[in-house]
Amino acid sequence: MKVCVLFPRFIVRNFGMPLGALYIVNALKKAGFEVVFIDGTVTSCAEAKERLLKERPDVLLVSMHTVFADYGFEISGFFKKNFPENKVVIGGPHASIMPEKTLKHESVDFVSFGEGEESIIELLKNISHPEKVKGIGFKKKGRPFLNAPASPICELDKLEFPDRTVLDDAYFKNGSSSIVTSRGCPFNCAFCQPTLNKIFGKDFRIRSPENVIKEIKEIKRVFKEKGAELKELHFTDDGLTYNKQWLEKLAKLMLKEKLGISWSANTRADTMPGLELLKLLKKTGLKSFSIGVESGDPYIRNEILRKGLSQEKLLSAFKLCKQAGIKTEAYLMVGSPEESEQSIQATLNVLDEIIPDFTQVTITSPLPETYLAQFVDEKKIGKVEKWSDFAYGEQSHLKLENFTKEQIKRVQMALVYAILSRAFLKNRFGIEAKYSALFRIFRPSIVNYSLRTLQFLRFKAKNLLKGN
Repeated sequence: MKVCVLFPRFIVRNFGMPLGALYIVNALKKAGFEVVFIDGTVTSCAEAKERLLKERPDVLLVSMHTVFADYGFEISGFFKKNFPENKVVIGGPHASIMPEKTLKHESVDFVSFGEGEESIIELLKNISHPEKVKGIGFKKKGRPFLNAPASPICELDKLEFPDRTVLDDAYFKNGSSSIVTSRGCPFNCAFCQPTLNKIFGKDFRIRSPENVIKEIKEIKRVFKEKGAELKELHFTDDGLTYNKQWLEKLAKLMLKEKLGISWSANTRADTMPGLELLKLLKKTGLKSFSIGVESGDPYIRNEILRKGLSQEKLLSAFKLCKQAGIKTEAYLMVGSPEESEQSIQATLNVLDEIIPDFTQVTITSPLPETYLAQFVDEKKIGKVEKWSDFAYGEQSHLKLENFTKEQIKRVQMALVYAILSRAFLKNRFGIEAKYSALFRIFRPSIVNYSLRTLQFLRFKAKNLLKGN
């Protein structure tokens, strides 16, 4: 049986490795299936259709995220029109979050919800009897029917590593890759949950440090085969720092193996390791931690976004990283429900205190079926008609009481310009500017970050920032 795995990222041209799809690719190969991988990151929608006509797979498996769901359904419709007897399976986050809605599409035969490495293999082996397979949905007399969910995969070490060999050479040019060490999240953030639990289950599970080291060596081998060198690795999961004993063991193994790479990771501020462990991690090549601040206003952060993170823990995490010589990146969200001038000022005040090395500013975008989306629906302050219009993090989809959508975009851009300007002033002139003062410069209008702006800051910054 020939299976085509499609990752329809036609609209977001970044080279973050699609690890979920690559896990499935390797699971299928090890189970003996012939596998074709089509990556929308490096292929146009039209080229993907041509490839399907050429390959004529027995099964089209679409690994789908909500942001590009419309494109996934377009391809599945095209495939079904040309090969009506062949099967379409939709997996990935979108199908896990909305399995019944996904099944209602005419071109879809099956959905895989939850972790798919085992259930998809079982489905393909029992394609005529899908009712036997947990974690699978199908159509029964033309209506969506969902089997019982599959149990979460407890022993993550038994999973095959993501098959990075099928990726285009473009993924390897910058010398960086990504890795995930755990599944499941014990926290309850409104912008992630309960959808994250629908995908990975509630229980936190983590791979052994030895298994993680083995994959890092495998990644280095694949890079070498591609004529490149792995220089930097990013741990994408939030659970890397939950278990301090596990983390210390991983660090010691990394030192022992002399991997010769630098690395970065996501973490929560309230799971930040202590100073001694941070110093050990730095010796292994740790460059930076990316930390979710979301909002400097405790009410927005904890009551609206359900982050469950105290101001004390937040400030302490950044302080510890500075003491250990580890750089920090702050993740910020603007335009949340009940956002106000006061909450934006609170965020600026926190930025002035933590002074992150890098900052990412996104606009609050409620993902479907999350607590945040439920809140938005209840308040009737936002709705997305088409998933292709869902510009995640880039534009507001909410009707806020205190800001228009255009004003929230202006706030986002003013923050970005303030962040860039502060870095410029510090690196070029040694001026330690305050974010809040720079924000006030850019807030009145969205201006171009140009040489003229930099010249203005050069000559006026000291006076503008004095006493602010």
